[in-house]
Amino acid sequence: MTRLAPLSFFPHLRAGLTTLCALLLAAAIAPGALSQSGGIIGTGAPGAVPNLGVVGTVTEFGSVIVNELRIQVRPDQLKDARSGQSLQRGQRVLIKVHKTDQGLQAVELRALPKLTGQVGSDGQHLTLLRKRLVGALEGPTKARVEAKMAALQPGQWVAVDAIQIGDSDLLLGALEVIAPPPVVAVSGILSLEAGTSRFLVGGQPIVLSRKATRGMPFMRTDVLGRQVRVEGKMRPDGTLVVISFDIDPIGEALKQDRPLEVELEGSYQRDGGALVVSSDIARLRVPAQDHPRVIADQGPALIKARLLPTGLLQIVEVRPWQPARPPAPPPQPRPQPQGYWYFDGLSWYFMPIVNWPQAHVPGISAQGR
Repeated sequence: MTRLAPLSFFPHLRAGLTTLCALLLAAAIAPGALSQSGGIIGTGAPGAVPNLGVVGTVTEFGSVIVNELRIQVRPDQLKDARSGQSLQRGQRVLIKVHKTDQGLQAVELRALPKLTGQVGSDGQHLTLLRKRLVGALEGPTKARVEAKMAALQPGQWVAVDAIQIGDSDLLLGALEVIAPPPVVAVSGILSLEAGTSRFLVGGQPIVLSRKATRGMPFMRTDVLGRQVRVEGKMRPDGTLVVISFDIDPIGEALKQDRPLEVELEGSYQRDGGALVVSSDIARLRVPAQDHPRVIADQGPALIKARLLPTGLLQIVEVRPWQPARPPAPPPQPRPQPQGYWYFDGLSWYFMPIVNWPQAHVPGISAQGR
């Protein structure tokens, strides 16, 4: 039996195999795979990891326009995977987006859950979950939503898509009157009511059932100040008995293993030298001097931020914003005056004609015949 010599005895063969392995590896990661974050090794095709997250209200189709961004979508992405319903103007959506040379391409699109509750009144405004219904978002659906708001009565139950302006106002993108639901859904910042130990979600008083806390009748302190979504049953005194509790579902849906650029609808309020910035993900204080474009004391805002892998949101830019403003109509050409030119032997003169449709002879009106 012939004994094979160790590979070290054949330096040329070992060098050749090493070179071959390097070439195969280079071929595997070559056409652009290194530049495609999340790419599939060997193809360079972009994976499902987005480099932009968008949370906002759909204002137009022909692709979709959200937060003034035009995003290309596939036909199958225009339906909610859970309900099978087609996407509508005014709906709140979360879109994971991949940037390409051709623009923005949706990787994943999902409709955000609607806010449900019973309509109330503070004497001047109708309210929903203790927030005032102050108007409808600008855009093609504004007149329809305003007509529905005008017909609302306290005591009715509604499901809405809305953005919150400041702490107490809601602008609606969509509104439907519904039958009283067995379960009410509320999203907002979890806080403690001043001077009490009562929990609030977006201003709505809540109490936790044992089912919501998995048998533990207490709340972790690190959850305070974070965006949460709760579902529960409303008691006659206006307190929501929570039966399910999710921490920051939108932030969790966007989170990934590297920083993510995020575009959000939201609002700001001036508080001394700071701006209190509220969004679907968080409520933060930032120095007002860092955002010189913000002049008014409060209002809607488009927010650019970075979402870190830890879940921390860093505000990059806050700019005042008119929600879903429709595009301005194109300028119309000025009508050319009707008339004729004549020559008096020295100069040319233009003679305008009044009541052109009734004039049969240039320069002579129908009344002067």
